[in-house]
Amino acid sequence: MREVAFNFKPSSTILLGKAFACATEPSPSSLNPSTSFFAFKKSVGRFLKSYDDFIKMFEEGRVLISKKINVYELLDNDDEEKILNLVEEEKLQEYQSSEFKPEFKFALENDREVLSEINELWKDVDADPKLDTFITHLQKGGDLEGKQILVFTESVETGEYLYGKLNEQFSGNVLFFCSKGGQTGSDRLVKSEARRKITNNFDPNAKEQEDDIHILLSTDVLAEGVNLHRSFSVINYDLPWNPTRVLQRVGRVNRVGTKHKEIHIYNFFLNLCIKFITSSIFLYFSNVDLPFNARVTHPSRCFLNILSSTLRIAPAIE
Repeated sequence: MREVAFNFKPSSTILLGKAFACATEPSPSSLNPSTSFFAFKKSVGRFLKSYDDFIKMFEEGRVLISKKINVYELLDNDDEEKILNLVEEEKLQEYQSSEFKPEFKFALENDREVLSEINELWKDVDADPKLDTFITHLQKGGDLEGKQILVFTESVETGEYLYGKLNEQFSGNVLFFCSKGGQTGSDRLVKSEARRKITNNFDPNAKEQEDDIHILLSTDVLAEGVNLHRSFSVINYDLPWNPTRVLQRVGRVNRVGTKHKEIHIYNFFLNLCIKFITSSIFLYFSNVDLPFNARVTHPSRCFLNILSSTLRIAPAIE
């Protein structure tokens, strides 16, 4: 089984924004150092709006918190009865702003300022060296030329973005699949039709064999329960934090009955100084000017350990 890591280099300006954004965005797909530029910019924008909404709610005197319910929609709809019912059902937690420590408001505004600076750094970034590198490997003379490949991404946004770009280059040969259904060419497919097309193109045991899809893009919704071993190449356009998911992705093509002698796995990473990124994150969390690794018991060590283990998933092979 061959495993290769493709590297690409962003500019130093992008690097600075990326490093501090990793420190402020708790979402796994955005913290992931292998995520797409497109998804990252979207995440920063969403997180900035979330801070604006939370600060507004805080200033109005009460704070609603829920893991599953959009509290901002509840407030916009002014449905006090529904809010009270959800609180009674323990699906929603309610606090008065006065219950928070005085410095909490300052911390919120400080975080928002950092996010705003990151957003400003990235707003005019249109270049996407990661995508350019990927397309280069798919084109004539590239490592992936002519192969039937399976491309995984964690983010639906990244998948839709990649599909749009790749469909321009390889029209009619690309299919994107997620929990909503599928897309190929100019057609949108319901889930059942998309799965049928995927099976006919990628499952060697399918009764109705087809050969019109060469690039299959998918979120991890396809990482389990399907046979795709007509292909022998898996592209991890970004990598999940959980290594088990990576094994599940590879398991779609590394199956009993495959006719291929080798399974090729390609991973995309930022070609950065990881110590620079993690040092920036550490100093942001600790808010003191200490050398890297100076406070091993700090909570941010948890994040740094995860980052290190993620990078070890796919060592580059020369």
